[in-house]
Amino acid sequence: MKLTDVIVKSLPTPDSGSKRYPDSELKGFGLRVTSTGSKAFFVRYSTRAGQRKLYTIGRFPAWQAKVARAEALKLIRDVDLGGDPLGEIQEIRSA
Repeated sequence: MKLTDVIVKSLPTPDSGSKRYPDSELKGFGLRVTSTGSKAFFVRYSTRAGQRKLYTIGRFPAWQAKVARAEALKLIRDVDLGGDPLGEIQEIRSA
């Protein structure tokens, strides 16, 4: 399903843990819903070294689905060009 604000609002809260909902329009983009009711958009990607990573874009409703999808597209393009958005953040934190 294509993630929209209306759909995101209607998604149920899991009894425990979290549940991920992938977007049908943009591969790698999705929404994670936790048992506490928190909803956050993410991008799942693989680095050129083959590491699978999950980058959290931001929480709903502070981030609307349309804006989060646009940010996800930017991040995916960066990864396609050899970037690693999460790796860059981790390098800054460890410096």
